[in-house]
Amino acid sequence: MITLYSYPELFGVADNNGYGLKVFAFFKLTGVSFTHEHILDASAAPRGQLPYIVDDGRTIGDSDTISRTSAGIEIVAWTLIAEPGATVAGTPEGRLVSGSLVPVIQIEASPRL
Repeated sequence: MITLYSYPELFGVADNNGYGLKVFAFFKLTGVSFTHEHILDASAAPRGQLPYIVDDGRTIGDSDTISRTSAGIEIVAWTLIAEPGATVAGTPEGRLVSGSLVPVIQIEASPRL
């Protein structure tokens, strides 16, 4: 089983760091079984940074690498789209003027690395 090590909760949110929260949300959304350990000392982490996971004795740091390689699931695309009725400015970046963005995730199963 995967163990996710990240910073403690804050105001009811699973992690008080955006990268740890990204991994936590990814695991929840994709149905990955994991345990979540909250720590403050990152000295055992790769590169000395949280979050990191331990999966069958393999330690992986960096939230993008974790999302790409853990549990045989690979993110194919992660896109933000404007909700219906939102106003997007006519710039190359498509900056949001009003309304909100909705994450759209396309996920494919792939062989476990």
